Amino acid sequence: MSFEDYDFSESNEAWMSFFGALEFPSGDPTPTQLLKFQQKFYRKHVDPDYAPASNANNTNSSSSSAAGASSSPPPPCDPATASPPNPAATSSAYSRPSARANVASTPSTPANAGSASRPSTHTGAASGSSNSSGGSSSSSGSAGAASGALFDRVKAFFLSRGILSVGFACNVLTVVGTLFHVIPFNPFAGFFSGYLLAFRTCMVSYLITLYLEVGRPRFDQMFASQVMTNTNFHYVLYAVLFWSAPPVTFALAPIAIYSLFHVIEFNKSLVDVVLRGRQGVKAKYHAVVRRVEQHRADLFHRVPSMEIALLHVMVLQLVLGYGSLMSPLFFLHFLRLRYLCNVSTKVAFAEYRQLTDRLFLAERSPPALKNGYSKLVAWISTFGEIPQPPQ
Repeated sequence: MSFEDYDFSESNEAWMSFFGALEFPSGDPTPTQLLKFQQKFYRKHVDPDYAPASNANNTNSSSSSAAGASSSPPPPCDPATASPPNPAATSSAYSRPSARANVASTPSTPANAGSASRPSTHTGAASGSSNSSGGSSSSSGSAGAASGALFDRVKAFFLSRGILSVGFACNVLTVVGTLFHVIPFNPFAGFFSGYLLAFRTCMVSYLITLYLEVGRPRFDQMFASQVMTNTNFHYVLYAVLFWSAPPVTFALAPIAIYSLFHVIEFNKSLVDVVLRGRQGVKAKYHAVVRRVEQHRADLFHRVPSMEIALLHVMVLQLVLGYGSLMSPLFFLHFLRLRYLCNVSTKVAFAEYRQLTDRLFLAERSPPALKNGYSKLVAWISTFGEIPQPPQ
């Protein structure tokens, strides 16, 4: 296939990948630059022996055609049979025809052409001005086509993920709501509550994940057991509790950490779609993500400790008259479910038990304090026992 017949449209993925990796100082390539890179791509990927026609050949051919045109009169044109030019056939999203016209239609005035060279000169000037305007319009068209192609790729990506895309949006809103609640000067405080936004979207995202793991609701004991032992169900209860209870800012920390890493994981595939062809930018993004993910295990290990500390905050609020008795009791049931189903929560409780033992069972502690602490620990330990079926 010759260079003139080669397809440089958006349907050519190899050319689009090559073109997308190019960067131009002005934002859009000029027709001359575009033709140059098209020739380079064709020589590298299609025909290694391809050599662009030299300017001398173009000059000779244009001079010969100009001389021939001046020596013989033009044939008559019948308006009834003449067909108007087709603008669609001479335009392209990447201005390839404009670039070729700018090279091929530039005439050269021979030294011995005499008076016949003047019409050729004026024609070249008009051609150059039309090509410059065509180049600017094609450049804007190429930018619009590139943005349209990017929108189509992103749209196809989210549609292919289905309901996971909804979960991703909810996780993003959870992080955004947390930031809007904790920043001191929130310009949107009068429009919505970042605290409620975080917990509501968190509840939706965990309901979606729960549905994907256990399927549609069934009214049997096996389904109830699957739901009660599922982490996503636990955090649905967590979101409902703090959504309906008086605000506790510290309660946003666990869900914000989990949502942040869900967003990072989803973005790994999304960035590959958005930054197609820009390997340098993608490499920098993935390097930042790797540095952040190095702290994932440590943060996930600290979340159960945060939840245990959160119980103390709720008890303190109750003592100060802020809140209700049902909130700490409901949250204690949440911690019990986490203890029964999550190893990290058991480890966190064991570390907390060691800390309190050193504090309350020290040699200098009063006997009454030691006795009261031991009874309290024995009572709390009953919540961690797995209920046995009746005999």
